[in-house]
Amino acid sequence: MLVYADTGERWRGQRINNIAHPPNIGLLWSDEQLAKIGLKKAQKAQNQQSERDLNAEVTNERDRRIADGFTFQGYSFQFRPQDKARIETWARIAGAAINNGVKANDFHWHNGSEPFVYLTGGNDPVAMDAPTMVALANAGAIHEQNMIMAARALKDQPGGPPADYANDEHWT
Repeated sequence: MLVYADTGERWRGQRINNIAHPPNIGLLWSDEQLAKIGLKKAQKAQNQQSERDLNAEVTNERDRRIADGFTFQGYSFQFRPQDKARIETWARIAGAAINNGVKANDFHWHNGSEPFVYLTGGNDPVAMDAPTMVALANAGAIHEQNMIMAARALKDQPGGPPADYANDEHWT
């Protein structure tokens, strides 16, 4: 990995002095040649994991946090792939019901004989009208996007993700 010699920021193939250099320039040029254009090879401690390994671990942490779910109206909902699919399906049905005139506080919008309920991560039933079901799906999408962007920010840090990438402070 190459970094700018003056800032230590990771070089990502940007033009230098209006010249485009190949991405593998670090393999082709000597340290002296790199220094002439303001680049250097990043130094890593021998026991430090490679940036590639850390990026994969950040991706795994992102996926774990997405699956662990989110809080919506005081309830915890899981967001594993199968949960996401269920939520999205019910949200589409709820959206169609709203388009067909179903109003808030109508808990029979799904044409069932019992009021519609969705189960929390702890298997507690929560009654939901159609607008609430759509809002649950929106909250899930926002949760997923927040985790994706947090992971991207960690991977984009100069020198790669920090060793403490799994700390909650990086994901809020």
